[in-house]
Amino acid sequence: MDSRKHEIRMVPIDAAMRERFERNAPAALARRPASWFVEAWLGTGELLLVATVSLVGLLLLGWSAAAMLGLLLVSAAIGFCGDFLKGLLLRRQLAQHFQALHQDIEVWAVASVLLEGKDEVRADHVRSAQMGAGCGLMLDLCFGGMAVVAMVVVLHRGGISLVEPFVHDATMRNLLLGLVAFQVASLSWQLFEHTLGGRANSAVQFQAGGRGIGLFLLMFIVLFAVDDGGSLRTALVVANGALLGLGLVAVFGMGLVRRETQWLRAHLRARR
Repeated sequence: MDSRKHEIRMVPIDAAMRERFERNAPAALARRPASWFVEAWLGTGELLLVATVSLVGLLLLGWSAAAMLGLLLVSAAIGFCGDFLKGLLLRRQLAQHFQALHQDIEVWAVASVLLEGKDEVRADHVRSAQMGAGCGLMLDLCFGGMAVVAMVVVLHRGGISLVEPFVHDATMRNLLLGLVAFQVASLSWQLFEHTLGGRANSAVQFQAGGRGIGLFLLMFIVLFAVDDGGSLRTALVVANGALLGLGLVAVFGMGLVRRETQWLRAHLRARR
């Protein structure tokens, strides 16, 4: 196999790319107000909350593995419903978001390179493929829906109920209600901000597609671990550990995003 196919190709920042950067940078920066970072942190917080609570419950408190899987699926379901509502209520903003996404990716790729004092950028960052909101929702619905149905059926055949732990354990019910309340409050705030809160033209946090693929991968982990409760517990520890790792990577990434945003703001201020 030709290893060159897997190499990251770099392209120089030429005059045309620099001109596009200077022209599109103000609009890209305007789509990242302080409230955009709040939304991003809320999304990361949801991921870290679900993973951390599940790991603590599984490893230290002896909570039911079935209950932790139920929490994970409920969290994903609320996230999907939230993206569906955004697609329904924020159609214009999402259309603008995906229309501007390609040029924004190039702006921030060039900004991060210039910030480091370099003069080459990854080719895939300036020629990125675009996917609309509908494609992401279909991925979630098809892959995620199939994964959830498969897990519920196989677990039911193995005598494992995802509902029973919440019926008989008040702690699990309170945990579920707290998770639902947090995610619904976060979603409500985002919808308000983009409709009545004066942020009609700012970028929308929209992660449709990722949940479906994540649930599809989780399905394979769970299906291989339904022989006994201990195996399911181990599988969920691995899955939530991976989610926690993704959340920590997102925290690190948000630091880089804030740094490049501050640099671009200073760059545009200096050129006036």
